[in-house]
Amino acid sequence: MDIYDMYKQDTSVTADMAAANAAAELDAGGGHKFTRCSPSWAETQLKDLDSTLIKGPAALAAAKGSALTEQAAACALYYRDKQDPTGDSSIWALLAGEGLAAIVLSGGTAAHAGKAAERARAYLNYAGSAKYARVEETLQMLEKATGPDAVSDSPQFKSTSQNVVAEYLENRLGFWGKYDGKVIELTGKVLNITGYGGVASVVLDGSPENQSMDQHGFQHEVECEIKVAAEIDKASRLEKGRRITVSGQISKGHLIPVLLRGCVIRN
Repeated sequence: MDIYDMYKQDTSVTADMAAANAAAELDAGGGHKFTRCSPSWAETQLKDLDSTLIKGPAALAAAKGSALTEQAAACALYYRDKQDPTGDSSIWALLAGEGLAAIVLSGGTAAHAGKAAERARAYLNYAGSAKYARVEETLQMLEKATGPDAVSDSPQFKSTSQNVVAEYLENRLGFWGKYDGKVIELTGKVLNITGYGGVASVVLDGSPENQSMDQHGFQHEVECEIKVAAEIDKASRLEKGRRITVSGQISKGHLIPVLLRGCVIRN
């Protein structure tokens, strides 16, 4: 599909309406500088989208992503047969792709996210990672969110944080041979909740029943690493002591030995 056919599908604004909208936003001082459809506008939009993806709420990030895609498509259609003031029309593909990626990374419905991811990849590949360093990172994030290694509704194992920790302490070599890289669904009690830099961490208690706290150590915990805004929203509403179910890909942690990457809170 031609890139401009994609732009037409991703905006409800016709070329004529886009032209009128852009013309209305000409700088009053000289009539040559656009407040919209300009490099500075594009940069501001990307920074704002990144900030919302990190801080949430997820619904706002998805809404901003959708709006950015439509606005970028309108700019592209307006400048299709004109000299692009940015000097490179790939900027509109970058914005449209990042907007659609935000919908996916904000935890949209599976059907919507799948279509959005496909179109986001097409736009981002058109924009080119050689010109825009952020393209490669966004494509990797999309792959983690929707690729074959993404956390699914059909985990390979189901257990509890206590049972997993017990298995780990019983035979660490056998544990990693069985679970490393596998997707597991775990149920356990929330021990701690932290967050920084767009990453949340929910720690589940894996200690045996009736074990005193002076016997408790990091080896008795399971850490759930969360990077998607929608899941971070859920984590922010959790309370210590609550029993929850999560899914994630088991990996080797640092301080806490058992880590779940790409964690999703199921209840």
